Amino acid sequence: MAKACGGIPLVSTSVGSWFAESPGFLDSVVKKQREAYSHARAAAAASPSRVSLLHIDEIDAIPNRAKLSPRNLEWWNVLVSDTLNLMDSTLSARSDSDAHIIICGSTNAIERVDPALLRPGRLEKIVEIKPPDLAGTINILKFHLDGEVGGDLTVHDLERAALPIEAIPPARLFRMAVHEAAHAVATLVLEIGTVRQVVLRERAGTGGHTLVDYCDADLSTRAVIEDRIVASLAAREAERLLTGTVSVGSGGALDSDIGTSTIQVAQIFASFGMAGDPTYLGTGPGLLAEIASNPDLRERVGHHMRNLERRAARLVAANRGAVLAVAARLAEKRHLVGAEVDEIVRGRLRPRRRRPPAAKAA
Repeated sequence: MAKACGGIPLVSTSVGSWFAESPGFLDSVVKKQREAYSHARAAAAASPSRVSLLHIDEIDAIPNRAKLSPRNLEWWNVLVSDTLNLMDSTLSARSDSDAHIIICGSTNAIERVDPALLRPGRLEKIVEIKPPDLAGTINILKFHLDGEVGGDLTVHDLERAALPIEAIPPARLFRMAVHEAAHAVATLVLEIGTVRQVVLRERAGTGGHTLVDYCDADLSTRAVIEDRIVASLAAREAERLLTGTVSVGSGGALDSDIGTSTIQVAQIFASFGMAGDPTYLGTGPGLLAEIASNPDLRERVGHHMRNLERRAARLVAANRGAVLAVAARLAEKRHLVGAEVDEIVRGRLRPRRRRPPAAKAA
């Protein structure tokens, strides 16, 4: 605005700064407000145009006295009255010999502004600046970039902005990559769904994640649930096989690989009646308390988890090359979409052996 008005001087202040730049007592806040007006008056007097622009940001911080409690009104009334008097005396200066000040307030909450500030002769003209459309956004970017970008924006540029390459120690990076790669490869070997993306991102505190769209053409059976558990435990077994040790990355939380797998195994026995007696003992995270207090259920869950863990270990060993290939590309790019994973492992996977159908008596 100051530039559009012929480059007149700009003095910008805010109600918050009146408090932040003073002890915060009523008299000191009033003095800081008057100081802003004095700076604007001096800037106008020194300008060839004899005009300056005073900008008061977050003008809604001057409260609406009609909505204040009696106690708060007693404190704020002095400041609000001084604001109105300063504004009136400043805007009523019409002599040709006087320096003139244009006052502009800005806010994101016009409904909270005291109506007294918006009366004729004060801040009477309200201009709403809405978010820019696509053309406006491009224009803003061009203005601020001022030719600094040499080429067109690409999808790769957006990926790098959303998923920057973080500095991660090599050993940690390899372990993270192997962990997520095993999830993806196991999903494809077991044919339980489609890998949508695999991401390594330590900054978010997760280390990474593998997003899978599971097949849902039918209700889940015991075999389907067990395959998903194997895909979860495959990451842990890949760490064991390819780094020599298992880290805390597979456990430690309810939503971890071990946490979700434990609940799913318990549901096979205690929720869905898929093994043993068809008795309902609970579902979801509530089963963890049942496991802790029920030795029989705890033994069955632990035994079955070990069996599925051995399946996961065999799967990883049989597809070691595919896991390492995906891990290498993931460590380099930090983000792979499903099509990239499919391309990397194509021809490397060793599909699981299907169980032959049970014979039927004639």
